[in-house]
Amino acid sequence: MENRNSSVRKASLFLFFISPVTAELLSGSTPPLQFFNPFVFTILVAFYGCGVIIMRELKVQWGKSYASLLILGMVYGIIEEGLAVKSFFDPNWVDLGILGVYGRWIGINWVWCVNLTLFHSVISIVIPVALTEMMYPNIRNMSLVSKRTLKILVLVCLSFFVIISVALTGRMTLTSYL
Repeated sequence: MENRNSSVRKASLFLFFISPVTAELLSGSTPPLQFFNPFVFTILVAFYGCGVIIMRELKVQWGKSYASLLILGMVYGIIEEGLAVKSFFDPNWVDLGILGVYGRWIGINWVWCVNLTLFHSVISIVIPVALTEMMYPNIRNMSLVSKRTLKILVLVCLSFFVIISVALTGRMTLTSYL
């Protein structure tokens, strides 16, 4: 019989790593050679691992359902793709192709915005949480991290968002795209 702390630790680590695997590796967004590059892997784990744990902890601490987790996942998608990466606003974003000019209004690519918001909600957040809770059913309504660790994860996640945002565009403003 496994003790509670061991189960929580294993579930936390599984959740932390399964989100970048589902969102980037299994979806084909990042090819395996690039995914396992230590630099890229660190960024992806910081983005997705911290994000999914934060979203799950908010769901658990607020006593909410998977419907709420879906909404929290949308918030995560908007923050990651819209604010950090800024792909919602960049008509030349590498993954857009023809969508770079199709579906744009007031400086936002709405087709891409809706697609990526839903993608991140389901693939980056809800599925990893559901898989984790299926593998570790005893942690379903239990916090996986302390409040202090949650604050650290928020800081790490926000720091990576800022670093990526500045690295990709050299600036942090949304108004430059509008």
